[in-house]
Amino acid sequence: MSETRKLAAILVADVVGYSRLTGADEEGTLARLRTLRSDLINPTIAVHNGRVVKRTGDGAIVEFRSVVEAVRCAVEVRSGLAERNVGVPADKRIEARVGIHLGDVVEEADGDLMGDGVNVAARLESICEPGGICLSEDAYRQVRDKLIEAFVDLGDQNLKNIARPVRAYALAPTGGGRPAIPSVKVAPSTPDWRLRRPAILAAVIAILENVARLIGAYAQRAATGGRPAMQPAGDAPGAVPRSRDRRLRRALIARDRRLRRALIAAAVITIVAVRAWRGQEPSAPPPPPAPAPATVTDNKLAHAPRLSIVVLPFANLSGDPKQDVLADSLTDDLTADLSHLPKSFVIGRGGAAALGGKPVDLKELGRDLGVRYALEGSVRRTGETITLNAQLILTETGADVWADRLEGEQSRLGELQAEIVSRLAKSLDAP
Repeated sequence: MSETRKLAAILVADVVGYSRLTGADEEGTLARLRTLRSDLINPTIAVHNGRVVKRTGDGAIVEFRSVVEAVRCAVEVRSGLAERNVGVPADKRIEARVGIHLGDVVEEADGDLMGDGVNVAARLESICEPGGICLSEDAYRQVRDKLIEAFVDLGDQNLKNIARPVRAYALAPTGGGRPAIPSVKVAPSTPDWRLRRPAILAAVIAILENVARLIGAYAQRAATGGRPAMQPAGDAPGAVPRSRDRRLRRALIARDRRLRRALIAAAVITIVAVRAWRGQEPSAPPPPPAPAPATVTDNKLAHAPRLSIVVLPFANLSGDPKQDVLADSLTDDLTADLSHLPKSFVIGRGGAAALGGKPVDLKELGRDLGVRYALEGSVRRTGETITLNAQLILTETGADVWADRLEGEQSRLGELQAEIVSRLAKSLDAP
């Protein structure tokens, strides 16, 4: 597949407590989420010229041409969600976390985006408070002088699987408070005085050099006698006696030496104080830590096709061991049906079993097999009624991309399987 690199503003959003909400009221939560997408989220994205790269079940990855537009979109959606949550119990509110980053991304021929530009935005979203909007320093620089919103400096953040710390900024809550994140400080709105330290230090050094030149000139004059040129000397009439002249000259020299030492000491103390105030800026910063070498499994996932899926064995929830055959056949049939999707790369349950039968860690599974998605689910037979539950998970983050449940008579099992594949393909925008 052909791919191109470009600079883009990436917004990654996710619903807070999605699993809890769907566990308490799956149908109601899904209906509310669909309404929010059609009435609030999608129109706001369109107004700010955003492009939905992909849906991730309860979230989305959106590309913008401008960081300003990305932040404005996030703020409007947050305000819209707050209005709709008025009067709703706290455990039923739909709130979102948003991460925004400006970075270099790789765009594939099908429009999908990959790379650190997307990964950083996703990690920033994960550290947000409920209802929060978190920006990287690269994104913050683009909006700090263009938006009236207040930001909070979160300092350097060690984001998971990101080699170097990323400085993060959170958009202050609408109520004017501060995000509930420990050890934060308000980002300065005035010029950073540290940027002016080199110029101030240069001015101080110039003053000290002028003082040193004056000291030298004064000391040289004192060494020549330190008296007016027309003053008679020696044994001439009206002259100062030579013994007294020598005592005066020594006194002047001693005074000048004390003065010079005092000024030199003051200059040294001034330089030390200025350098201590200036900090470590004159010296070169330590080299950044080298990124960890990419492993073979990481490379597999980095170059995996967009529609790469592993189908995990469906669970038998009937309580009857005889129905294990039904679950196994469903797993195999879904594997075959998904493999017919154009440009798909599907690994059946045998590929997952090759890992040794251990409890499945989806992130590790995705890296080991080189697949972006994992399909898992369950089947229950009650009399002649079959209930199928299926969910598609993004292996890199563990986020649910799609989930659904279908019921029907056992004689319609083939139709139910086809419907699952159709809905899954639609959620991935597969042709």
